[in-house]
Amino acid sequence: MDSYGSEERRRRPGWGGERRHQVQHQRQPPPIKIPKFKRKHDPNAYMEWEQKVDQIFSIHRVSDQEQVELVVLEFEKYVITWWHQICMDNYNQEPPAASWMDIKVKMRELFRPSYHRRETLLKLQRLQQGSMCVEEYFKLMESILLKVGLHDEHEEEKVTRFVSGLRREIQDVVDLYEYSTLSKVLHLALKVENQLKRKQKAKKSTSYNFYYSKPWKGKEKKDFKTPSKSSQDPTPKPNSTRTMHDKPTSSQES
Repeated sequence: MDSYGSEERRRRPGWGGERRHQVQHQRQPPPIKIPKFKRKHDPNAYMEWEQKVDQIFSIHRVSDQEQVELVVLEFEKYVITWWHQICMDNYNQEPPAASWMDIKVKMRELFRPSYHRRETLLKLQRLQQGSMCVEEYFKLMESILLKVGLHDEHEEEKVTRFVSGLRREIQDVVDLYEYSTLSKVLHLALKVENQLKRKQKAKKSTSYNFYYSKPWKGKEKKDFKTPSKSSQDPTPKPNSTRTMHDKPTSSQES
Protein backbone atom coordinates (compact mmCIF):
# COMPACT_ATOMS: atom_id res chain seq x y z
CA MET A 1 0.00 0.00 0.00
CA ASP A 2 2.78 2.36 0.97
CA SER A 3 4.69 1.47 -2.14
CA TYR A 4 1.59 2.14 -4.22
CA GLY A 5 1.07 5.51 -2.51
CA SER A 6 4.66 6.55 -3.01
CA GLU A 7 4.40 5.63 -6.68
CA GLU A 8 1.29 7.77 -7.03
CA ARG A 9 3.03 10.73 -5.36
CA ARG A 10 5.97 10.42 -7.77
CA ARG A 11 3.58 10.67 -10.69
CA ARG A 12 1.89 13.81 -9.35
CA PRO A 13 3.12 17.18 -10.67
CA GLY A 14 5.74 18.62 -8.34
CA TRP A 15 6.92 15.34 -6.91
CA GLY A 16 9.67 14.73 -9.40
CA GLY A 17 8.31 11.97 -11.67
CA GLU A 18 6.64 13.62 -14.63
CA ARG A 19 8.27 16.96 -13.92
CA ARG A 20 11.77 15.51 -14.10
CA HIS A 21 10.85 13.79 -17.38
CA GLN A 22 9.53 17.09 -18.79
CA VAL A 23 12.73 18.94 -17.84
CA GLN A 24 14.89 16.28 -19.46
CA HIS A 25 12.75 16.42 -22.57
CA GLN A 26 13.06 20.20 -22.79
CA ARG A 27 16.85 20.07 -22.42
CA GLN A 28 17.35 17.73 -25.35
CA PRO A 29 19.49 19.38 -28.02
CA PRO A 30 17.69 20.40 -31.21
CA PRO A 31 18.06 18.04 -34.19
CA ILE A 32 20.61 20.21 -35.97
CA LYS A 33 23.30 18.83 -38.23
CA ILE A 34 26.03 21.23 -39.31
CA PRO A 35 28.01 20.14 -42.39
CA LYS A 36 31.63 19.32 -41.70
CA PHE A 37 34.33 21.71 -42.79
CA LYS A 38 37.99 21.15 -43.49
CA ARG A 39 40.39 23.59 -45.05
CA LYS A 40 40.07 23.87 -48.83
CA HIS A 41 42.08 26.12 -51.10
CA ASP A 42 38.89 27.40 -52.62
CA PRO A 43 37.19 30.54 -51.24
CA ASN A 44 33.99 29.63 -53.07
CA ALA A 45 33.82 26.31 -51.21
CA TYR A 46 34.09 28.13 -47.88
CA MET A 47 31.39 30.63 -48.86
CA GLU A 48 29.05 27.80 -49.83
CA TRP A 49 29.63 26.14 -46.46
CA GLU A 50 29.04 29.44 -44.66
CA GLN A 51 25.77 29.99 -46.52
CA LYS A 52 24.56 26.51 -45.56
CA VAL A 53 25.27 27.19 -41.88
CA ASP A 54 23.48 30.55 -42.14
CA GLN A 55 20.45 28.82 -43.57
CA ILE A 56 20.43 26.18 -40.81
CA PHE A 57 20.54 28.79 -38.05
CA SER A 58 17.83 30.84 -39.75
CA ILE A 59 15.52 27.81 -39.48
CA HIS A 60 16.57 26.48 -36.07
CA ARG A 61 16.54 29.09 -33.35
CA VAL A 62 19.35 28.29 -30.91
CA SER A 63 21.37 30.42 -28.53
CA ASP A 64 24.65 32.06 -29.53
CA GLN A 65 26.66 29.71 -27.35
CA GLU A 66 24.98 26.66 -28.87
CA GLN A 67 25.80 27.99 -32.34
CA VAL A 68 29.48 28.14 -31.44
CA GLU A 69 29.46 24.61 -30.02
CA LEU A 70 27.61 23.11 -32.99
CA VAL A 71 29.93 24.71 -35.54
CA VAL A 72 33.20 23.93 -33.74
CA LEU A 73 32.23 20.26 -33.37
CA GLU A 74 32.24 19.92 -37.17
CA PHE A 75 35.76 21.29 -37.73
CA GLU A 76 38.18 18.79 -39.26
CA LYS A 77 41.92 18.44 -39.82
CA TYR A 78 43.72 21.76 -40.07
CA VAL A 79 40.65 23.75 -38.98
CA ILE A 80 40.67 21.99 -35.60
CA THR A 81 44.32 22.94 -35.06
CA TRP A 82 43.63 26.50 -36.14
CA TRP A 83 40.71 26.87 -33.72
CA HIS A 84 42.62 25.27 -30.86
CA GLN A 85 45.41 27.80 -31.33
CA ILE A 86 42.92 30.66 -31.20
CA CYS A 87 41.50 29.29 -27.96
CA MET A 88 44.99 28.99 -26.47
CA ASP A 89 45.83 32.57 -27.41
CA ASN A 90 42.70 33.73 -25.57
CA TYR A 91 43.04 31.33 -22.63
CA ASN A 92 43.17 34.00 -19.91
CA GLN A 93 40.82 36.36 -21.74
CA GLU A 94 37.28 36.29 -23.02
CA PRO A 95 36.16 33.37 -25.24
CA PRO A 96 37.38 33.73 -28.84
CA ALA A 97 33.83 33.69 -30.17
CA ALA A 98 30.51 34.38 -28.50
CA SER A 99 28.33 33.57 -31.53
CA TRP A 100 28.34 32.22 -35.05
CA MET A 101 28.86 35.77 -36.34
CA ASP A 102 32.14 35.99 -34.40
CA ILE A 103 33.32 32.71 -35.90
CA LYS A 104 32.51 33.93 -39.41
CA VAL A 105 34.63 37.04 -38.97
CA LYS A 106 37.66 34.97 -37.96
CA MET A 107 37.14 32.31 -40.60
CA ARG A 108 36.80 34.82 -43.43
CA GLU A 109 40.18 36.28 -42.58
CA LEU A 110 41.75 32.88 -43.24
CA PHE A 111 39.56 31.11 -45.78
CA ARG A 112 38.42 34.03 -47.91
CA PRO A 113 41.34 36.30 -48.87
CA SER A 114 40.69 39.95 -49.61
CA TYR A 115 41.52 39.52 -53.31
CA HIS A 116 38.63 37.04 -53.65
CA ARG A 117 36.10 39.65 -52.58
CA ARG A 118 37.54 42.18 -55.04
CA GLU A 119 37.38 39.68 -57.89
CA THR A 120 33.81 38.73 -56.99
CA LEU A 121 32.73 42.36 -56.84
CA LEU A 122 34.28 42.96 -60.25
CA LYS A 123 32.44 39.93 -61.61
CA LEU A 124 29.19 41.33 -60.20
CA GLN A 125 29.74 44.70 -61.85
CA ARG A 126 30.39 43.07 -65.23
CA LEU A 127 27.56 40.56 -65.00
CA GLN A 128 25.38 40.40 -68.13
CA GLN A 129 22.62 38.01 -69.14
CA GLY A 130 24.27 37.10 -72.44
CA SER A 131 23.19 33.66 -73.64
CA MET A 132 21.63 32.72 -70.29
CA CYS A 133 17.89 32.68 -69.78
CA VAL A 134 16.40 35.21 -67.35
CA GLU A 135 16.07 32.68 -64.54
CA GLU A 136 19.70 31.53 -64.82
CA TYR A 137 20.91 35.12 -64.91
CA PHE A 138 18.86 36.01 -61.81
CA LYS A 139 20.13 33.01 -59.83
CA LEU A 140 23.74 33.80 -60.70
CA MET A 141 23.30 37.40 -59.59
CA GLU A 142 21.77 36.30 -56.28
CA SER A 143 24.60 33.82 -55.71
CA ILE A 144 27.27 36.49 -56.24
CA LEU A 145 25.43 38.92 -53.96
CA LEU A 146 25.50 36.31 -51.21
CA LYS A 147 29.21 35.66 -51.68
CA VAL A 148 30.15 39.32 -51.29
CA GLY A 149 27.67 39.96 -48.50
CA LEU A 150 25.41 42.29 -50.52
CA HIS A 151 22.28 40.18 -50.42
CA ASP A 152 20.71 42.66 -47.99
CA GLU A 153 21.47 45.72 -50.11
CA HIS A 154 18.67 48.17 -50.90
CA GLU A 155 15.89 46.80 -53.08
CA GLU A 156 16.20 49.65 -55.58
CA GLU A 157 19.89 48.93 -56.11
CA LYS A 158 19.15 45.26 -56.74
CA VAL A 159 16.47 46.16 -59.29
CA THR A 160 18.81 48.56 -61.12
CA ARG A 161 21.58 45.97 -61.16
CA PHE A 162 19.28 43.26 -62.51
CA VAL A 163 17.67 45.36 -65.25
CA SER A 164 20.97 46.81 -66.48
CA GLY A 165 22.30 43.30 -67.17
CA LEU A 166 19.33 42.05 -69.16
CA ARG A 167 19.61 41.52 -72.90
CA ARG A 168 18.74 44.64 -74.87
CA GLU A 169 15.55 43.30 -76.46
CA ILE A 170 14.19 42.33 -73.01
CA GLN A 171 15.44 45.45 -71.26
CA ASP A 172 13.77 47.75 -73.81
CA VAL A 173 10.36 46.21 -73.12
CA VAL A 174 10.82 46.04 -69.34
CA ASP A 175 11.66 49.75 -69.20
CA LEU A 176 8.21 50.55 -70.59
CA TYR A 177 6.52 49.31 -67.40
CA GLU A 178 6.48 50.37 -63.76
CA TYR A 179 8.17 48.12 -61.22
CA SER A 180 9.25 48.68 -57.63
CA THR A 181 10.51 45.34 -56.33
CA LEU A 182 12.93 42.72 -57.56
CA SER A 183 10.26 40.01 -57.63
CA LYS A 184 8.00 42.13 -59.84
CA VAL A 185 10.70 43.02 -62.35
CA LEU A 186 11.80 39.37 -62.45
CA HIS A 187 8.26 38.27 -63.23
CA LEU A 188 8.03 40.94 -65.94
CA ALA A 189 11.35 39.94 -67.52
CA LEU A 190 10.31 36.27 -67.59
CA LYS A 191 7.03 37.23 -69.26
CA VAL A 192 8.80 39.33 -71.92
CA GLU A 193 11.28 36.54 -72.57
CA ASN A 194 8.48 34.02 -73.17
CA GLN A 195 6.71 36.43 -75.53
CA LEU A 196 9.89 36.93 -77.57
CA LYS A 197 10.40 33.18 -77.80
CA ARG A 198 6.85 32.68 -79.09
CA LYS A 199 7.31 35.42 -81.70
CA GLN A 200 10.58 33.93 -82.94
CA LYS A 201 9.01 30.49 -83.17
CA ALA A 202 6.01 31.83 -85.08
CA LYS A 203 8.26 33.77 -87.45
CA LYS A 204 10.31 30.69 -88.29
CA SER A 205 7.16 28.66 -88.85
CA THR A 206 5.71 31.30 -91.19
CA SER A 207 8.91 31.55 -93.24
CA TYR A 208 9.06 27.78 -93.59
CA ASN A 209 5.46 27.47 -94.74
CA PHE A 210 5.79 30.37 -97.20
CA TYR A 211 8.89 28.89 -98.79
CA TYR A 212 7.41 25.45 -99.35
CA SER A 213 3.99 26.72 -100.44
CA LYS A 214 5.28 28.64 -103.53
CA PRO A 215 3.69 27.31 -106.80
CA TRP A 216 7.02 27.29 -108.62
CA LYS A 217 8.83 25.35 -105.91
CA GLY A 218 10.21 22.11 -107.35
CA LYS A 219 9.71 23.05 -111.02
CA GLU A 220 13.10 24.58 -111.68
CA LYS A 221 14.51 21.43 -113.30
CA LYS A 222 11.42 20.92 -115.46
CA ASP A 223 11.46 24.47 -116.88
CA PHE A 224 15.19 24.49 -117.52
CA LYS A 225 16.23 22.84 -120.81
CA THR A 226 19.77 21.62 -121.24
CA PRO A 227 21.18 22.94 -124.53
CA SER A 228 22.13 20.31 -127.12
CA LYS A 229 25.69 19.51 -127.99
CA SER A 230 25.40 20.92 -131.50
CA SER A 231 24.24 24.28 -130.21
CA GLN A 232 27.01 24.39 -127.66
CA ASP A 233 29.89 23.60 -130.05
CA PRO A 234 28.80 24.05 -133.73
CA THR A 235 31.23 22.78 -136.44
CA PRO A 236 31.62 25.31 -139.33
CA LYS A 237 30.76 23.92 -142.78
CA PRO A 238 33.20 24.42 -145.72
CA ASN A 239 32.27 27.24 -148.09
CA SER A 240 32.15 25.92 -151.68
CA THR A 241 31.26 29.24 -153.30
CA ARG A 242 34.20 31.09 -154.82
CA THR A 243 34.49 34.79 -154.75
CA MET A 244 36.27 37.06 -157.14
CA HIS A 245 39.05 37.59 -154.68
CA ASP A 246 39.90 33.91 -154.36
CA LYS A 247 43.19 32.92 -156.02
CA PRO A 248 43.01 30.08 -158.60
CA THR A 249 44.87 26.91 -157.94
CA SER A 250 47.76 25.68 -160.13
CA SER A 251 45.52 23.32 -162.11
CA GLN A 252 43.16 26.16 -162.96
CA GLU A 253 45.96 28.44 -164.15
CA SER A 254 47.17 25.84 -166.60
